[in-house]
Amino acid sequence: MKRSFILIIFLLLGPQLVKAQLFKYGIQAGPHYSHYGISEKGSFIEASRGSIGFHSGFFIRKDFESFFIGADLTYSSYLGGTAEDGYSSFKLETGSVNMPMIFGKYFYPGIRIFGGGMPAFFIKHNDGEFESFLAASPATQSSVNGFLHRNDFIFHIVAGASMEIRKFYIELRYEHPLDYFIREDYSTGGTTTNIDNRHYIYQFVISLGYWFN
Repeated sequence: MKRSFILIIFLLLGPQLVKAQLFKYGIQAGPHYSHYGISEKGSFIEASRGSIGFHSGFFIRKDFESFFIGADLTYSSYLGGTAEDGYSSFKLETGSVNMPMIFGKYFYPGIRIFGGGMPAFFIKHNDGEFESFLAASPATQSSVNGFLHRNDFIFHIVAGASMEIRKFYIELRYEHPLDYFIREDYSTGGTTTNIDNRHYIYQFVISLGYWFN
């Protein structure tokens, strides 16, 4: 319900603000690098490696005398990490709808720096299949007791810089999560016991954008 309400407000107000020429607007897309981090050693997920994803969406910006504000609405694909138990591996996957809200300062000629916050709503995942992978793994002797806790909503701190060339721009952004993506909560009769680890997704994002007005 919270997710639907925020999206409805954004979609209803966005066109009105653009129509009134209060904001510049455009589209953006590009790649991102996701680093999958684990808070503790000894996790069942032994391989912690990064992956490349892709995002696309639109943005609005409002320029003032020496600073600007803005907001984005994008969809991002992720590859959340790889579980390896010595016998086989499993890839955790997810996707998210992101709504960065930023505040920054611009410099001549067209260079901007900014920071802000970003709620992310995770809408695609395969952690149910991951639980099946754990239950069937020879490493746990099919005696997994517990489950995964996955966050559908995570707030991020964002910071970055961009350069504009006429109606185009290129942007580099870092997104730092304030909460875990997945928490393992398992006890097993196998080689690993009392698993209680938190997994985070940190992102470096490159965007190529185009202004419509």
